[in-house]
Amino acid sequence: MGATKQPRRKGLAKAFGWAILALISLYLAVTLLPWSVGLCGEENKGEAYSPNGKYLARIYERNCGATTGFLTHVNLRSGWDYFNTVWAGTITQGQVFSIGCNTEVNLVWSSDSHLEIQYHSCARPDESHKVFSKNEAWNNITISYVELSTETQN
Repeated sequence: MGATKQPRRKGLAKAFGWAILALISLYLAVTLLPWSVGLCGEENKGEAYSPNGKYLARIYERNCGATTGFLTHVNLRSGWDYFNTVWAGTITQGQVFSIGCNTEVNLVWSSDSHLEIQYHSCARPDESHKVFSKNEAWNNITISYVELSTETQN
C-alpha cells in the first residue's frame, strides 16, 4: 500500500507546481504587459538643457492612435534623472505645457532658472485643439510663454 502512495504524491506535487507556474505567468502577463505595450506613443521632438546643465526641457508629441488627435507637450526634469512612462505609454512627469495638436515648439533658456516656451497655436481653434496647460513654474524654474505667429510655422 505504501508503494502506491509515493507515485500519487509525486503526481500531485507535479500538478501543483504546474498550477503555481501558470498562476505566476498569468500574474506577470497581466501586470507587466501594459507597461511594455502601452496605448500611446511619445516621440521626442527636441530638448534643451539649462545653461548649467542642471535641468532638461524636452518636447514630446503624443499619439494615441487613429481615434485621438496629437498632443504636443513639454516636460521638465533634473539633468541627472529620466522620464518615466505610465502604464498607457504616456509621459506625464514634469509636464508643464500641453497643446492639442502637432505643432512646432521652441525652448529657450534665458538663465539657469528661466525657461521660455515658444509655440504655434493649432490650425483649428476648436475645443480639442487648444492649449490645455501652461504652468508658470516648476520646482525653482520660472516659465514664460510666447505664442508665435502661424505665418512663421513651416
